[in-house]
Formats: sequence, structure tokens, C-alpha cells
Amino acid sequence: RDDRPEALAGVTIDECSPFSRYKEIKESKIPFYVVGGWLDGSARSSINMFTHAVKGNGSRLLIGPWTHGGVQHAGLGPKQNSEYSSFHKVMKIGRSKLVAEVVKFFLSLGNDPPSSSEDAAITYFTMNAPEMIPNWRHIHSW
Repeated sequence: RDDRPEALAGVTIDECSPFSRYKEIKESKIPFYVVGGWLDGSARSSINMFTHAVKGNGSRLLIGPWTHGGVQHAGLGPKQNSEYSSFHKVMKIGRSKLVAEVVKFFLSLGNDPPSSSEDAAITYFTMNAPEMIPNWRHIHSW
């Protein structure tokens, strides 16, 4: 964490993190669409970013069953489906629920307030959920 590799122009990993600027981000009141994957270190960072810096300003948090950058879905259990395509799949086929959600979010920014109180701020995938529990859940707070 404290190394200053050349590849990062001499800054530490912590200095590269958006969370290192959470106070400035919070003060800006700019809504964010934060996306993370359970199989990447980004899930915890995404949750921290959302809960400490952008919660309550119309921001959204999405955590899915994918690796870094949404490139691959995790090995989902039997009968588990994800209606949100991974980013890699989006690039190949050009459509997914994820893209629709991102577009919906950006279109909502013209509204005042930027998001509907009916929409849950957080959407997350439940890994290996039993059949009677939905894979994707929508909640208002973490």
C-alpha cells in the first residue's frame, strides 16, 4: 500500500483510490453510479464509497456476480440467473439490463431531486441464494 510504483506515476495505491477524496466528493453533492463485483476487491471499496461519500444525494450502488471490471460472471449456482449482463458481454452484444440501469440513472439526473424515492438506492446480487430468495435484491440502505 505504501509503495510508489512507476506505473502509478509515483503515487501510492491509497492515493489513487477515489475514497481518499471522499470528503471532497461528499461536499460536491454529485450523484455517482457506483459498480462493484463480489469477486473483486472493489465490492468493499464500492460499499465504502457509497456509504461514506455519496449516499443520500441520488447516487446508486450496484454489486454483481462478476470479477474486476465486470469482465466475467462468477460461477453461479444451479438455477441462479443474472439479468444484468457482465460488461464484457455488453461490449459483445450491445445490450443488457446493466446498460439500461446506467442510462436510467443518467436520465434521472435532470430531475430534482435526481432520483425517485420509490427506487432503491442499492442493488446487489445474492451469491448462492436458495430458490425462494431472489438473486437480485433492491434496498434503500446498507
